[in-house]
Amino acid sequence: MPTDDPTLWRERLSELKQGFGLRWVSHRIGEHELRVAEVRQVDRCVQALYPHCLVDHGDAPVWMISWPAAFALAEHLLLEVSVADRRVLELGCGTAVVGVAAALGGARVTATDYDGYALAVARQNARENGCASVQFGSLDWYDPPAGPRYDLVVGSEITYHDVAFEPLRSVLAATVAPGGRVFLSDIYRAQSGLFLQQCRAAGWKVTEHHRVVHLPRESREVRIAELRAR
Repeated sequence: MPTDDPTLWRERLSELKQGFGLRWVSHRIGEHELRVAEVRQVDRCVQALYPHCLVDHGDAPVWMISWPAAFALAEHLLLEVSVADRRVLELGCGTAVVGVAAALGGARVTATDYDGYALAVARQNARENGCASVQFGSLDWYDPPAGPRYDLVVGSEITYHDVAFEPLRSVLAATVAPGGRVFLSDIYRAQSGLFLQQCRAAGWKVTEHHRVVHLPRESREVRIAELRAR
């Protein structure tokens, strides 16, 4: 799963910088100052890179910015969960806020996304925060390769599209180690609640935590769902 093509990710990052601009967002969690890049001109980026998504089903990728639920999950992992030396897999990493935060806490992180542009920004963010050991890889939930299992599998705002629920549950079951945990975050979306109901019905033990994350632009209530295989 992990891949590393320095030439390709630098080309994609340069394309994003020149075409749509990047801006930096900072968020302090305990002793860590997390600094991440995100796309400045999101609408232009979507129209230029994903016109087929808008035409076919009106659902374009949303990796271009760092969502409040990602910062909330980053806080939860660093402040409430012991992540040091744990093997962590981030699904749908986008800008990799969660994965980079876990790496700052001493975790051994593999961050994955299906989108190559997202992975380019994620790599830049890992380097910006001194997390050169983070590994990156492309992961298609509909055709996942066989691979290692992880102590923690994490994802933020990845349960909003119900057509992906079944493949996502399969990926979770295939990637979390025996005794491991899954952490998912969202802003109490109805679709995410439905996903958690389906996980309970499938035999997962689900515990929901409430967290309010305070950001310069807004404060948001976020659900942190903790899943364990029974």
